[in-house]
Amino acid sequence: MPVRCLTLTCLVSLMGCGASDSAPSEPMQSRSGPLFAVVVQFAESSGAAVALLDDLDADQEIDLGSALLIPGNGDAFGSPFESDVIFAWSGDAPRLTRYRVGADGSFTSEGTLALDGMVLGAPNGFWHRDFMVVSREKAYVLDGVSGSLISWNPSTMRPGERLTLPPDTEIPGPRLGPVVGADRFVTDDRLVFTAGFTNSLADDISSTSFIVFANTADDELERLLAPDQCGYLQHGRMTAAGDFLFSSGVRTTGYEVASEGRVGGPSCVLRVDGEDFSVERIAPPGALTDGRNAGGFIFVSDTSAFVRVLDDSAVPGGDPSRLTRVELTAGEFWRWGFIRDLDTRDFEFVADSELGLAAAQTAQVGDRMVSIVYSADLQGSQVSELRPDGTIVPGVFTTLNIRNIIPLDIP
Repeated sequence: MPVRCLTLTCLVSLMGCGASDSAPSEPMQSRSGPLFAVVVQFAESSGAAVALLDDLDADQEIDLGSALLIPGNGDAFGSPFESDVIFAWSGDAPRLTRYRVGADGSFTSEGTLALDGMVLGAPNGFWHRDFMVVSREKAYVLDGVSGSLISWNPSTMRPGERLTLPPDTEIPGPRLGPVVGADRFVTDDRLVFTAGFTNSLADDISSTSFIVFANTADDELERLLAPDQCGYLQHGRMTAAGDFLFSSGVRTTGYEVASEGRVGGPSCVLRVDGEDFSVERIAPPGALTDGRNAGGFIFVSDTSAFVRVLDDSAVPGGDPSRLTRVELTAGEFWRWGFIRDLDTRDFEFVADSELGLAAAQTAQVGDRMVSIVYSADLQGSQVSELRPDGTIVPGVFTTLNIRNIIPLDIP
């Protein structure tokens, strides 16, 4: 599949086209209706770009000739309340810019939020997950050092109040990677998300996870849970009954296995009552996957989930503990599994599931859940749809590293 503009020289040239506030230099046909904004990362230049796709089919070309360039270790995300708006975070400065996406493929700046002096975290440490839009007029960004939430208005791009943690809350140390888990939930007047922190830079993994309940009407932190039943919580789901399911990330499992229990883990699933905040561990590690090491439970219904499962037979010598943590999580030793029922623990490997890396990013794209799995050399990514019946349908494959997928609907 052809992919254009991958060199550093070509990226630099983009700064004069797609990154401007005017229409792109390469005219496009009108693209009104459903679109997908795909955020791709360039390791060579520490930059990112946002390109538009008509669909997520396997034969869809990713054309960067008219993309929006995001300098530095940037990122972008959308809003569930405005279907033709994206927000781009520049890693070169603490700036967040609002863009309107036009039917001609243009990105028009509609305001910038300056966070100078407000966030303590390094600008290039933010991911799209750290920004949480809860309405047309209100959003939050999590300061990964202080642990506080800063409100901001996604329409006017002006900062608001700072929501501070209770005085007795201890932040063990700086965050590593995205501080906010892959999923967060907005109810009538509540924002629920997970946040992970570490107390050991050498271990390079979160050792403490919080489940945060914020009252968005009053801008108050309603409840802060720090369950120790599971390792770094990254994935979740809000059930029809109003409860919340959370699971530890797969890297937590890999680190636990490689270090023989010293770092990471345990990997499991928690259920949190949305009313009284009681926490229940659904099953001990391995119990949901026939005793196999697994992590990153990606819920596709209230009772079922995909999960990354370690295939010991693919590990040299068959002994995962002989590998380093990096070797185990960055090696192609992991397959997709499917838990058809969390209560009965009905587990199976996904048919024809290929070996891949441990981590798989996920994105909710309309009513579909998609995964993004990187190639072992980090020179490509595969987008697949994770269906509730336990099947996986491959979509876009590209030699670019896809960081996020934003569903759009252009008037």
